[in-house]
Amino acid sequence: DTVVLQDLALGEGRGVERGDSLEVSYTGYLLQNHVFDSTHGRGKPLRLRLGAGKAVKGLEEGILGLQKGGRRLLVVPPCLGYGSQGIPNLVPANSTLIFETSIGLESTSISILHFIHLLDAFIQSILW
Repeated sequence: DTVVLQDLALGEGRGVERGDSLEVSYTGYLLQNHVFDSTHGRGKPLRLRLGAGKAVKGLEEGILGLQKGGRRLLVVPPCLGYGSQGIPNLVPANSTLIFETSIGLESTSISILHFIHLLDAFIQSILW
């Protein structure tokens, strides 16, 4: 299984690579359009060294190559997310995760309706 991704906005400069230290802003959704985690609510991005395992594997894989200022939508299969364990009372076991990610942007988030529209268009492009 692999992460399916769609660039929402291209950034500038070199894309991020394994070993890079960076700040990532994201909102994580379940397929039921439920937000399960977001850096926006904490007021600061996630700081990580890409490939160090601080975030779920699918998130780290999905932002590879993303440029500063870029935004990307990721669909992460369960095996690259929280798998059969899930997170009790937050993420059910075997859940597909969806992330709207950005690097080097101010803390902004998209509305749930805009997100649903983007997700629907994205899924249709995969199916056809």
